[in-house]
Amino acid sequence: MRRTAQGALLLGVVASLLALLLLSSWRRARSSEAAPAASSGARLVALSPAMTETLYALGAGPAVVGVPDYYEASAPAQRLPRIGTSLTPDYERIAAARPTLIVTELMEARVGRELEQLAPVLTLPWLSLEDVTRGVLALGEHTARREEARALAQRFTTELRSTSAASSPRVLLVLRDAPGPPSEVYYVKERSLHGAALAAAGYRNAAASLTQGLPRLSVEGVLALDPDYVVALESAGFAEAPAARARFVRDWAGLSALRAVQEGHVGAVLSPHVSSVGPRLLELPGLLRAELERLAASAPAPASP
Repeated sequence: MRRTAQGALLLGVVASLLALLLLSSWRRARSSEAAPAASSGARLVALSPAMTETLYALGAGPAVVGVPDYYEASAPAQRLPRIGTSLTPDYERIAAARPTLIVTELMEARVGRELEQLAPVLTLPWLSLEDVTRGVLALGEHTARREEARALAQRFTTELRSTSAASSPRVLLVLRDAPGPPSEVYYVKERSLHGAALAAAGYRNAAASLTQGLPRLSVEGVLALDPDYVVALESAGFAEAPAARARFVRDWAGLSALRAVQEGHVGAVLSPHVSSVGPRLLELPGLLRAELERLAASAPAPASP
């Protein structure tokens, strides 16, 4: 489960970049105006884990009849069929679920046309905080959960508001996908949803200047950034946290030229929900703040002159 969930986090990074490339071929005109509002007999399928999570958070779970791959299903959803992803839908399973509405992220135009043969499609961008708040409101409109959607959208706006300052420590957030010393790392970009969570925790993103290309760094690139802290995001159960955190610190110990390594500022946030870009993302600022404060308090004292 841990590798599957962590794979979902990396898949989300790549999928977000692909979605940006697809904007020109699958326009936003096919979003909230493209599908009718759900009726009392609605049958919903969502091809995005975040949107599925949001449907359940809004109280629309009883209408969900199919969930996407990589969705960490709660008990009510465990019996539901897996129906693929926004990039690779399972058309046969979607058809068998007999949906009245398909909810998905931006996708290739061909995929959108094929899905429209099965049911009306609600296509929503889900890359930035602004996208998410608009998407939550659209889902509320289409599920007759408007008040719940307004409350949830307000939570996103309030709880992911930046509290960082120019003097805040610089943190490199990395996505841990495999054990061992790093040869290259995937990192969290400043304008991503996880980047918003870091700013909400009160810290600056050490990779803020890196705005182009894949969110991937060589060891030399990490050394050039020289962040104050390095924190991994890893989808692990809380019972595994101490051992997993110790492994990550051990793996990075070889980068002794890094200020963060020298000062004992290497750690990890471990949670089963760390890959979420749905409502569970709202847990992340508190988890990041707690880990960074722990690192600051436990760092070795500077040597006396």
